[in-house]
Amino acid sequence: MPPTFAILANPAAGGTSREEKHHLLRRAARILKAEVYGLDTTSVADFQNAARDLSMHVDVLVVAGGDKSLDDVVNAVTTGNSDVELGFLPMGSGNGFAYAIGLPSDVGDAAQQIRSGSAHRVDVMQYQGPNDSARCFLGGIGLEPAVVIDRGARLRRHKPLLNLVQDDLALTRMLDPVPGTLDKAPEGFVAYLFAALYMGLNGYKPIQAKVTVDGMPYTHDRVLSMVFSTHPFYGYGLNVNRHANLQDERVHVSTTYDPESKIGRVSKGVLCAAQGFFFGGNRLCSTQAGQEMTVQTAEPVPIQLGGDYHATEREFSFRVEPGAVAVRY
Repeated sequence: MPPTFAILANPAAGGTSREEKHHLLRRAARILKAEVYGLDTTSVADFQNAARDLSMHVDVLVVAGGDKSLDDVVNAVTTGNSDVELGFLPMGSGNGFAYAIGLPSDVGDAAQQIRSGSAHRVDVMQYQGPNDSARCFLGGIGLEPAVVIDRGARLRRHKPLLNLVQDDLALTRMLDPVPGTLDKAPEGFVAYLFAALYMGLNGYKPIQAKVTVDGMPYTHDRVLSMVFSTHPFYGYGLNVNRHANLQDERVHVSTTYDPESKIGRVSKGVLCAAQGFFFGGNRLCSTQAGQEMTVQTAEPVPIQLGGDYHATEREFSFRVEPGAVAVRY
């Protein structure tokens, strides 16, 4: 018998309204012969409860949202006894996981690939902090979580730096794998770029970190960015961790170091981004890989998981869970 599908859509992902998401998902629902759920959820807990319930009634639970939405579902369904496969319809802002598994940019085409595809066992990371733990595919410290925090604060204060302009929309449509989903929300590529430039010039403090990889210590001074992941992509197709692989049973870390000046920081950031977008990945970095990594920093630092701020800590760890999730593509 053919597999049964359900689509679980995150109403908060990608900046579009519930009505727009429902419209965008019509073709995908027809292709998968699936109902759309989740658009009436009002919190992460509600969204995860819906995921747990649906996972008991279908063969494939298809997550429509961003990288954090996928992480939320992974944490909801892999903690129980469900054998459900997961699918991913990229409807968030960056959608790094879509690039990692080679999904088409169109939501309907992605649904077609899921329907005709097969299950692949992929690795996830287990984050462990002093106060909590979580599964994810990507996390990090440094400039990225600082940008996420600054950008969120500016959006709440309606700072003009992040107002959408037509150039922002045009560039976002060109880079985002779900065209048109960001037209009415200040969450486009240029919004992130402006926030990164602002933090690079006005607020970022380099990090000192000790990373122990499978028992081997490495000391990193003046960290600009440190990305932990099981796949290469951050968002918008930016390859930040070029050696990472969803099936090599290792956690990968890519560390980019901060220059001595603010102008040097911006210049290096632009060069790293250019390599990540157009030349197969950032090479201005050091890389390590192992089954487990523990991190100690000189001062408490913000941590992002799945592209969203998660916590501020001085000590935490990541370890790989080989083949922990079945993803259909």
